[in-house]
Amino acid sequence: MNKVIMLFIDAFSSKYLDSSKTPLLTEVSRKGYYTPLKPMFAFQGIGASIFSGTSPNLNNIWCDWVLKRGVNKLHPTSLRYFLMMSELIPNDRLSKDCRYILYKVYSCDFGTPNLVPHKLLSNFELKLKKSYLEKNSLGEISTIFEQLTRFNKKYFVYGIDNSCTDDDAIKKLFESLKAEYDLYLIKLSSLDSLGHQHGPNSNEVQERLIKIDTQVRYILKYIQNSNDSIHLVIFSDHGMSYVSNHVNLTNILKKTSLNMSEDYIVFLDSTVARFWFFNNNAKNRIINEISQLTCGKILNKHELINFNIDNIGYEYGELFFALNEGYVFHPDFFRRHNPPKGMHGYAYPNDKPVLIIKSPDKGVTYTTQSEAQLTDIMPTVLDLLEIPIPITCEGTSLLETH
Repeated sequence: MNKVIMLFIDAFSSKYLDSSKTPLLTEVSRKGYYTPLKPMFAFQGIGASIFSGTSPNLNNIWCDWVLKRGVNKLHPTSLRYFLMMSELIPNDRLSKDCRYILYKVYSCDFGTPNLVPHKLLSNFELKLKKSYLEKNSLGEISTIFEQLTRFNKKYFVYGIDNSCTDDDAIKKLFESLKAEYDLYLIKLSSLDSLGHQHGPNSNEVQERLIKIDTQVRYILKYIQNSNDSIHLVIFSDHGMSYVSNHVNLTNILKKTSLNMSEDYIVFLDSTVARFWFFNNNAKNRIINEISQLTCGKILNKHELINFNIDNIGYEYGELFFALNEGYVFHPDFFRRHNPPKGMHGYAYPNDKPVLIIKSPDKGVTYTTQSEAQLTDIMPTVLDLLEIPIPITCEGTSLLETH
């Protein structure tokens, strides 16, 4: 029986493939199929691209938060008061936890753990309304899960929608292998959080890499002893860059003497500031102010086209200021007190996500291209399972023999 195990390692950088850091993964990448993946300048959009094989311009998913359409509905007065008080907590983790509880009590969407200023919350909404595992999560665009269901294939997924430790994810994988599934997908998320907290070159990240390498060894041992034909597909979504500089854009924008919410609105993702303007004076003054900064640049039309985000719409912003690698906005709408030591989401990073495939069938061959796309993961996996690739998919299967 032909099966695929997909091991999604969040924030695994191409720089981590080194015999001293990950000896087994490095060996598998050399003996099996390996390609670095072209980095995607996106946030929530990376997951959408992986699971649908489409770019942000087509699936319309780029960042987590967008400008709310229509009339802004204010949160209840009591909730706004408690949110304001939670912002006084001098610890980001505790502040996010407090906000999470408040949102549960008031039955509001929480979404990505965030610290969006309470005064601006009513202006924004989460773009992705459904889990990728749900039907029509991307509208008419087929996800890998919908395609599997369409062709009566069973799948097991763990760690995509729920928070869990790596150990728990690996445990769930081995438990699920006792059942008959066609696709097993688990996500290991620890590298991302450790990279943010300690930096990509830290001892904490190095220790985790060693552990992940060992966990992969257990999976390979199972595959070798199995009677099934199992393909192991290991991939990441992005790398992790060392943070050396912080930019307080809030203070910089105060120099314009413009009024937030009346003249303009900004959403501060960690590496990009997205602006909406309500008058030409505000637009011109802000452009003049941020154009003088050497820590980043305003993205031009050509760059937006290159990143496949030139047609994502007004809801994501009118103007984008992207930071250079190594810089982060601090405070931003995800961190106020604890600046990160590692970050991803840069327009031009110096590392890449990876794709490694270990196939049991020597008759399976892959293309020799030097760099693949994140959108190629879905069609490649469907090809391994001998399932038709949907017409909405923009990516290309990396198998040479079909």
